[in-house]
Amino acid sequence: MKYRYIPLALLYVTLCSAYEETNRFEKTIQYADMTIEYSISSLRGDFLVFLLEEKTYTLDRMTGDNSESKSKYIQSYRIRCLMKASERQKAPLRRAFQKWYGEELH
Repeated sequence: MKYRYIPLALLYVTLCSAYEETNRFEKTIQYADMTIEYSISSLRGDFLVFLLEEKTYTLDRMTGDNSESKSKYIQSYRIRCLMKASERQKAPLRRAFQKWYGEELH
């Protein structure tokens, strides 16, 4: 499974996004958790931060409250920085954080 990580993770990430967009929140969280666990067990982090953010966003949509998620988004951003993500990869989270919380993400 370790060597089939990227195609399988891409499939799971696509499913997470599709389920979230169609308001099937439980499925989104189920696939996000499964893929996060798979990423960790495969010692790969390619999609890990995206999935953490997807899960946080889905939980926010389920509850209608994102005030508790601020620290999770900050942690996701810091993980992206540690993984040396490009500015293009970090930009969507920075824009969303500015919109949701009215603060710059550093």
